Amino acid sequence: MSASDLLAYGAARSVLGLAAALPLSLALGFARAAGRAAFRLDRRHRAIAAVNLAIALPGLPPEERLRLARGSYENMGEMLVHVSRFPRWLRRERLRRLVRYEQAEEYLRFKAEGRPVIFLTAHLGGWELMAFSHAVLHQPIHFVYRPLGQPRMDEWLHRRRSLSGNVPVPKREALRQLLRALSRGGDIGILADQNVQPQDGVFVDFFGRRACTSAAPAVLALRGNAKVIPVFLVPNPEDPGRYVIHMQPALPVRRSGDFSADVLENTARFTGAIEAAVRRWPDRWLWGHRRWRTRPPDDPEDPYAGI
Repeated sequence: MSASDLLAYGAARSVLGLAAALPLSLALGFARAAGRAAFRLDRRHRAIAAVNLAIALPGLPPEERLRLARGSYENMGEMLVHVSRFPRWLRRERLRRLVRYEQAEEYLRFKAEGRPVIFLTAHLGGWELMAFSHAVLHQPIHFVYRPLGQPRMDEWLHRRRSLSGNVPVPKREALRQLLRALSRGGDIGILADQNVQPQDGVFVDFFGRRACTSAAPAVLALRGNAKVIPVFLVPNPEDPGRYVIHMQPALPVRRSGDFSADVLENTARFTGAIEAAVRRWPDRWLWGHRRWRTRPPDDPEDPYAGI
């Protein structure tokens, strides 16, 4: 590890240690301020966010786009506070004071029937807290992860993610392990909102522009005979400092027998659910990711050229 990596790791651990020690309201305020500072300093991802907002929400005035981009940084700060505090939230009664479910009845019925469930979600709101909370309050899930470029930080995050019994699955081993979990009636979680390479996805509309989107949720739903529930954790507007896990109605999964056509149609349906969530909570999505980077052959223009 380089000296700069060690310094970055040490600084991050110090900040997270402070966030874990402060009262929650102070920690969240500190995290949002840190997010705003990072937004001012991070020119590259700020520019990417500006491109994405121009594509997705072209009717918004510039100052509103700026507010949404800044909000996504504040959201990331909040999420790191959540992760730093996972050990104290292993007690169910304490976690229930922080998080509540909305519309979980359908999920509970599926579990009573022994049905496997795919949680379809995105880099929106508190996705780490959502997975952790579900494991503590219901049952652990398997989910795909990509290792961070900073090994020490990746190791720390991996330990936090596993505290509740959740099973992080490396991307290169994902399909086999996730299908095995579904075959046992388990739950899996998939973040399905980021750009992928053509060999890993299909092109479907996202905010009116084709985006190369992971085919994995559709493949797993078809091969694992699973129910697909969009789920997102966001702040409770009626109770500041508390959160709601929004479980939406299960999405219909097309099973026509034409596997390729079914994968394409189901991926479009799943992506539509994610788009609806981003439209509902636009300041909570990760706008700094190059979502439209991979282009179809008939639309090769890179919207991020020069960034």
